[in-house]
Amino acid sequence: MTENHRVRSPILRPGTIYYPITFMRHILSQIDLSKLLNFDYIFKVTPPASGWYLYLLVIFILLILLALASIWVIKRQDKVYRKLQKQIFNSFLSCGIIGLFLVFCRFEQIPYLSSRLMLWLLTLVFIFLSGSILFYIRVILPEEKQELLKKQKFNKYLPRRRTDLSKKTKGKA
Repeated sequence: MTENHRVRSPILRPGTIYYPITFMRHILSQIDLSKLLNFDYIFKVTPPASGWYLYLLVIFILLILLALASIWVIKRQDKVYRKLQKQIFNSFLSCGIIGLFLVFCRFEQIPYLSSRLMLWLLTLVFIFLSGSILFYIRVILPEEKQELLKKQKFNKYLPRRRTDLSKKTKGKA
């Protein structure tokens, strides 16, 4: 039996991972935008378990890793960033875990849960959550920073409690 060594993978060609621009062009060439508006394509109950959904696996794992990285990066920042860190962590982690579950359902060809509609709904939820995070960063976070600076400036001139003063004098004596 002879093997044909010239047969290439329909998903990955040799050398595509080594060149990021070529890799992205290859992924984008596989997406047919006319199918995205096709009712039967989106609402198919059990789509095939082949294709570029494996790329989604990588994307969802990256979302989970970004959620974990947000804990480490923002933990070192001021208290103002705590709410932002919680929003980023919750949205990235929940979308990543739900996405991994949907990819698993696609792999196992579970009806309705493996449909493309579920991935589109998850994408819309992620876009909404990302928009709310950007709104928080652009609008609410600067206001909270200003309020914190005013509060710190105001508290700087307030007298300290006696218990705080007694602790400081005991340490000096």
